[in-house]
Amino acid sequence: MPIKLQKLPAAVRWGLAVLCAAVCGVLWAYYWRVFFGLDNRVSPLVVTLGCAAFLEVCLLAGYCVRRFAKGFAAKGAVCIFLCGLLFAFANPPLQTPDEADHYLRTYAISTGHFDFDASRTYPDDVAYLLEAFPGAWVNAHTSAGVGTDPDTGAEKAYNTAGYALKQYGKEVAVQSMADSFALYLAHDVRDSVPDPVSEPVSFLVIPFLPGAGGMALARLLGFGALGCLYGGRIVNLLAYTLLCALALAKAERYRPAFAAIMLLPMSLFINHALCDGWHVTQFYRNLDRELAELSAYLKAQNEQQ
Repeated sequence: MPIKLQKLPAAVRWGLAVLCAAVCGVLWAYYWRVFFGLDNRVSPLVVTLGCAAFLEVCLLAGYCVRRFAKGFAAKGAVCIFLCGLLFAFANPPLQTPDEADHYLRTYAISTGHFDFDASRTYPDDVAYLLEAFPGAWVNAHTSAGVGTDPDTGAEKAYNTAGYALKQYGKEVAVQSMADSFALYLAHDVRDSVPDPVSEPVSFLVIPFLPGAGGMALARLLGFGALGCLYGGRIVNLLAYTLLCALALAKAERYRPAFAAIMLLPMSLFINHALCDGWHVTQFYRNLDRELAELSAYLKAQNEQQ
């Protein structure tokens, strides 16, 4: 006879939940390492414990949302912000579409320069950041070609696009995103001077204001270029969360459907980053078209029945 979880003591239910989260963390770490070639220079134990601890924190966050957040809009806003934070820190610096240019424009606005000036330059730590994290890191560090199969000795096509470890060419060093962080963080002890960075051509101001506020606050707190990036991302995410909360509070119907759209991975991926609004507009325009086509199809099916 199946056991009903609701009849179990609360301590037992929590113990099962914690155990399930830990097991899922172990399976996640195994999948990550095996299928995506996670950087094996990091101890497997550290990765496994990190994944398990992360899911335990997610479990605790879910409990806090259910226990303390009042109303659907508040619960939805907290979930959007927490999930967006994962994207803000899991997504490497400057890796969303055109984020390098948007970062420079936002940085300029955060220093009070609202106009465009082609001769304007940026501090050295900003130049080091762009040097360490090229805008298309995966493409810049992905190699493809024909190699030799170690088991059969036959020629075999290879491509490193789906792996965390990258090697651009056969004779160069294997790299991961951790190497880019190390390169940037070591810029204070480097003898070389980065190539100067000039301002991208952009006259937009309003879409970059939330991120500029986050960057200004980060600088006041003593953070450098990397801290400014994360400060801008977090404040952008806060702005997105606030707009979503207002929309959910005003909506009279279909609030779960709206919340699901707000929590789509692409929604969080675009809206946590430093962006100019174009990618957001295009995404939701395409989504609106797809939903309209789906609605028309379902309506036609109902009429046929």
